[in-house]
Amino acid sequence: MKATYTARAGRDFIRKKNPQAAQKASRQLKKSIQTLIDQPQMGMPVEEHEDFRELVARDYIVRYRVLPDEIVILNIWNGKEDR
Repeated sequence: MKATYTARAGRDFIRKKNPQAAQKASRQLKKSIQTLIDQPQMGMPVEEHEDFRELVARDYIVRYRVLPDEIVILNIWNGKEDR
């Protein structure tokens, strides 16, 4: 299984204000996403989209979809954001 990212997931991330913080958060998120490859059902189901799941990784929420041979990272956002 592999992880792929939508264009939105790449855009949503935090590179804008603090590049050093973004690098640190990116490393932590990559570890969490790597864990999803081994345990794709570990995130919580999303109520309004039954085939989507969300993983809380520190301050961030990773929304993803599990397909037979890949995990598609749909978007990533800071949990403090109002979404």
